[in-house]
This record gives sequence, structure tokens and C-alpha cells, in this order.
Amino acid sequence: MDFDEHEGSVYHAARFSENRFVTSSQDQTIKIWDAEELRIITTLEVNDYITVLEVIPQKYLLAAIGHNSDYLFAWDAYDNF
Repeated sequence: MDFDEHEGSVYHAARFSENRFVTSSQDQTIKIWDAEELRIITTLEVNDYITVLEVIPQKYLLAAIGHNSDYLFAWDAYDNF
């Protein structure tokens, strides 16, 4: 699969739900994908490239840690994706 929609190297890919997966990239974005149509549903922009990406699909939670920051980015995706 080609991730041309990212402008940098893709570091992570993870299953998010039955028909969704997520990717993170050096371009400082996290993208939520429709797995059947292989299209982007939404893009989350962060101010750092993600070094750790965790998905808790049972709770629709997405958490990420940036390379140069001391922050944990977290999203409650239940109603959003």
C-alpha cells in the first residue's frame, strides 16, 4: 500500500476499528483511514512527528507521543471518526 497522502515517511500504522486504521508520519500528521475504500477520513495535525502511537479500539481512544515534545496527544474518537 502506498501512503502518498503523507508528505513524509510513515512511522506507524495500526488498526483502529473494524473498518478504520490510523497512520502517523514525519509530516506531523495522524491520518484516519477507511480500510475498505483506502481513503482518508480525517487528518489530525500535531506540532511534532509521532514516535509512539497507541490505539485502544474498544474505547475508541488514540494516543500519541511526539519526538521533540513532552506532551501526550490524546483523542476520544468515539463520536468523531
